[in-house]
Amino acid sequence: MKNGKIFFPSTFFSHLALLLMLVLLGACGGGGGSGSDEGGDGSNNNGPWLGSWIQVNFLTADDNGVFEFDDLSGIGFTAKITESEWVETDDFGNGCAVTFSYSVDSNNKHSKRAVSKNDLCPVNLPLSLLKDSGRLEFSADNKFMIEYFDLQPGDDILAFKWMRVSSNPDVSDGNVNPPTNLLAVSGSNQIVLTWDFVATATSYNLYWSTMPNVTPENGIKIANVVSPYTHSNLTEGETYYYVVTAEDGSVESVPSNQSSATLMPVSPGGFSISGQTFYSTTPLSGIKVELREPATTGENILQTTFSDANGNYTLTGLAGDPFQIRVYGPGTEFIGWRGYGYSSGISQDVNNRNLYLVKNILLLTPANTAAVSTLRPSLSWTGIPEAVTYRVQINVTDTWELVELADEVAENSYIPSVDLSDGGSYTWQVDATDAFGHDVGGTMSAFRFTVEQAK
Repeated sequence: MKNGKIFFPSTFFSHLALLLMLVLLGACGGGGGSGSDEGGDGSNNNGPWLGSWIQVNFLTADDNGVFEFDDLSGIGFTAKITESEWVETDDFGNGCAVTFSYSVDSNNKHSKRAVSKNDLCPVNLPLSLLKDSGRLEFSADNKFMIEYFDLQPGDDILAFKWMRVSSNPDVSDGNVNPPTNLLAVSGSNQIVLTWDFVATATSYNLYWSTMPNVTPENGIKIANVVSPYTHSNLTEGETYYYVVTAEDGSVESVPSNQSSATLMPVSPGGFSISGQTFYSTTPLSGIKVELREPATTGENILQTTFSDANGNYTLTGLAGDPFQIRVYGPGTEFIGWRGYGYSSGISQDVNNRNLYLVKNILLLTPANTAAVSTLRPSLSWTGIPEAVTYRVQINVTDTWELVELADEVAENSYIPSVDLSDGGSYTWQVDATDAFGHDVGGTMSAFRFTVEQAK
């Protein structure tokens, strides 16, 4: 993740994150690693990689070797690793699961090769493309596993980061792991609770109290909750304490960590911000919205809420402070988050701050880091169904000097109207607008290419 946007470069296809895009493209390169065809029979695969995992981050060539903004609730994929197989599932998407044969040597170098897929995967998903090799690295407590890839020229994905949810791929001892990272955040007359999901859980129970050290025995139970959960109609100035448990059938886990939040009254002269979350003209429910400060960087979270069934949200803040609103798109279809900065001096309610999410536009050609042999290369990208026009921006890579900004592009391809420089390096990206003038698409990661005319 870079500058608040999640990147999904083309090499991510072969690791399942954009399976549907893979189908649209028909085929892709070998993927995020050299992809040894020797997956191994897994007969000696006994090590810290065994267990159930959720993917929380990945590292791209643009991240300077630093993972940023782990999403401990998961970014869409789970892995169950036994001694004989490695299964990755798109749990937050269409449920496609691919089983790999794999091997790991004494230096934690590994290789994987897909051997089967379930019925939820696209029919024409080629298993031959789903392979990689590299090495595994673990945190001191073995809670996190980084899967580094052996790279091919042009690859952008350097590594996946996984977080352990269980030491066993399948919990079979009658126990259920408790949820982790329970967090309570005060909002407007409500407290929003989030926690990390448990791979084997079928439901969750919330227990709360106005006294600390809450347990399932002394707390008030709210059954069958999901993360995020909004606890409403609370008393201003009161502190609320929470734990959450996971259930698998009739078995309930021990409680999670305790988290608390105090419902503070709005200061005199304070303001509220309200509006709706949309994609195009469709209201979206359950969308995470944050009020942050300052408006430039948004480093500090002031309030967090989620839009209701009609897309409505309300935030509260302090009068006169510059602030930023962030809206987070669900799943991988939308860009991770968009920020809206507003100037200081607001001292009254601000209504109709409608927030519009945008879908990811996948850039196709030229591929990232490719070389082209013409001064006016054809640029192409995946279309957005709701888009009426696209805006194409081309910049000089090193200086970010604007070369061309083409508005009102009707197709999902474009040829520059000016000659580019032979030997030059350029960066390009695309935005999309619908018939109502709303942004409906954007580029998560700009692509780079160089012009190398044949001599």
